[in-house]
Amino acid sequence: MSKVIRSNDELNALANGKELFPNGDFSNGSIHPWVKDGGSVSTSTIEYDSGRLKVSADSSYNGAYYRLTGLVVGTTYEITCDIELGTATTANLRIQQGLYGEIVNPGGKFVGVATQTTVTFIARTGSSIGTVWFDNISVKEIPQVQGENLPDYVASRANFGFKNLLINGRFDVWQRGTSFTTNGYTADRWIVGLSNATVTNGINSIIRTTTGASGWCNLQSAIERANVIPLRGKTVTLSAYISATDFTGPIRLRLSYSTVNESSVSQTTVIDTNLVTPTAVLTRYTLTVVVPSDAKGLAAVIDYQDVQSTIGSQCITSNVQLEVGSVATPFEQRPYGLELSLCQRYYEKSGFFGTTITPTNMSVLLYHGYAKSAYQWEMVRKDFAIKKRINPTINVSDTDGSVGFINHFTSAGGNATAGHAPYTRYQTTEGFHISDYNTSGIYGFACEWEADAEL
Repeated sequence: MSKVIRSNDELNALANGKELFPNGDFSNGSIHPWVKDGGSVSTSTIEYDSGRLKVSADSSYNGAYYRLTGLVVGTTYEITCDIELGTATTANLRIQQGLYGEIVNPGGKFVGVATQTTVTFIARTGSSIGTVWFDNISVKEIPQVQGENLPDYVASRANFGFKNLLINGRFDVWQRGTSFTTNGYTADRWIVGLSNATVTNGINSIIRTTTGASGWCNLQSAIERANVIPLRGKTVTLSAYISATDFTGPIRLRLSYSTVNESSVSQTTVIDTNLVTPTAVLTRYTLTVVVPSDAKGLAAVIDYQDVQSTIGSQCITSNVQLEVGSVATPFEQRPYGLELSLCQRYYEKSGFFGTTITPTNMSVLLYHGYAKSAYQWEMVRKDFAIKKRINPTINVSDTDGSVGFINHFTSAGGNATAGHAPYTRYQTTEGFHISDYNTSGIYGFACEWEADAEL
């Protein structure tokens, strides 16, 4: 489909959060438009209860459902929901058909790209029985501000200046997961090195917790060369809000650079460091430096590397900002949709990459009612939500969550087997395709995917 170009008024309306879900806070005194789910033999009930939807389930996976229409294919939507358990021990808001995902208790947020104009919501108990309450269900369109949209969008918002040179400085976007115990990318655009520690998603923050003796961790976000060159010789200020509990020793607020390239592992030459001793009160700390005239890469570093012996000691970091000038100005909070778009230029994945999923619900799907012969080409293309900075590395996964493999459909009834390698994979900055050629007797194939164009 052709890309939708929106007017400034439309973009501002989206940024201000136009609500698409009817009666999501149940403020009209009823649970309309929800209807009972679970089949005619179920004696489970749904009812309005003190401004919330109450589900009382006598068997697992029972509850209420609602089908929302009017989505735009290819558009990104943010879905939020609050969930409170009663006697049930599990609950979730299942999202399927035009979007695929779920929000589990105690609630949270799901972001996905619509593949159909209709999406079905199922508020249910999951694998348990009992009572559960759902509230504040919201669906909002996220503007994908890129290409022709971006200049108009920026110009239309007077308080919006892109002064923060770091992406995802408030740790809003976590495409890869929400808890990490090994080295690598965590929150989008932030890479960690750690030992005997975990990094988890907080509320607009990142939390580092000691899990074993001699625990340590450092956190880094690199800036690509095209954005570093204009900073040469200029004064910049790094700022971050940090708090700590049972944490001994200083934390290093640091700016490093490289004269070789922009790779995140190459920014090893320290420009300057500010040693700070955080308290239990979230406090802003700053570091001001001059960017070297030969810099080709630049990285902001929060270094918690002093070894911690207290199991459970924590540091919380939020609102990290790098800006031109010698003064740390108020943190620039960009719209979530824009921040997601900036992150997806470096990394993007489908909703269930690396996890288990039903084959007919997979993001990339080619299915037909006949069995193909060997040496017949079958190919399917997937376009990215955002053009990547370079040709990305493409990984695929099957219904078992096994990376590097796809599913083959083995019948006209939708049966499928996992563990098959794709015949070819080819990618550009705008999308990728996968194919099968050799296999006979299959009715198509399906997979989940990730595209990695990180520094």
